[in-house]
Amino acid sequence: MPDKWPSLYEQINAVLGAPIPFFLAVVAVAVIVWRGGEWLYRSVLNKRKELYELSRNEVDHWKTNAELTAKELREQIASLEDVNAERQSQLDRLTARLGAELGRLGQANSSVGILTPTLGPGYRGGGVATPHPESFEQGGIPNKDDP
Repeated sequence: MPDKWPSLYEQINAVLGAPIPFFLAVVAVAVIVWRGGEWLYRSVLNKRKELYELSRNEVDHWKTNAELTAKELREQIASLEDVNAERQSQLDRLTARLGAELGRLGQANSSVGILTPTLGPGYRGGGVATPHPESFEQGGIPNKDDP
């Protein structure tokens, strides 16, 4: 290292004394700096481009996945609606059958209510007159006069 740095006046005189080598040195440094910046910026742009493509692929993946899920859900809903319709028709048939059975049972109960005074209080149905359980407590078949 030199003991004394050249002064500004001496540096300007050196540049003016050899302008072509100075100009070539400045251009060389500028080109090196420019290429370095371009290299860094290109790597940033490539990274952004890769991230953009990756995000686009991910969006497409999730979009396709959502479409498949929605399609599967629509199919499941359709199958559940079919099962629901089948169960509803079974319920309607059973309700109609139950209504008919209840109607016949009500008619049978009406008939029993009409016949009970003639058969006696011990009649339980089945075609055979059976004594009422309370009549056993009294010691046999009740009389017509017993309540």
